[in-house]
Amino acid sequence: MATVPAAERAEVKKALEQIAAKNKFQDRTSLSLHSDIICDYAQPVTIQPRSKDPARLLAWVQKDRIVIDLIQKSAEGGESIAYQNLREQILADLKAQFGDRVTVVPKTRQATARVKLTE
Repeated sequence: MATVPAAERAEVKKALEQIAAKNKFQDRTSLSLHSDIICDYAQPVTIQPRSKDPARLLAWVQKDRIVIDLIQKSAEGGESIAYQNLREQILADLKAQFGDRVTVVPKTRQATARVKLTE
């Protein structure tokens, strides 16, 4: 069974920690139920100005890769501008650090609440 080296986990955690701090997310890693969690950040609904579509940022190890998930439940449907900007910021920061090792799952293959992840 392959795994991700601790140094790479730490690098990803540091990069996401900086993004989370910049966006006033709270560290909820200790409360996470995910196995092999690296970090779990949530945007509190009590921030000012109040976010009507709070986001969550998670990273965990799945076999030989690190999975990063940005989740936002939008009352209006679709992706908000804030979500799109945050996604682009995460991708830019990770690509600057990890180069072509960063890949994005195409929308047609992304998981939803109704789909079980498979290899």
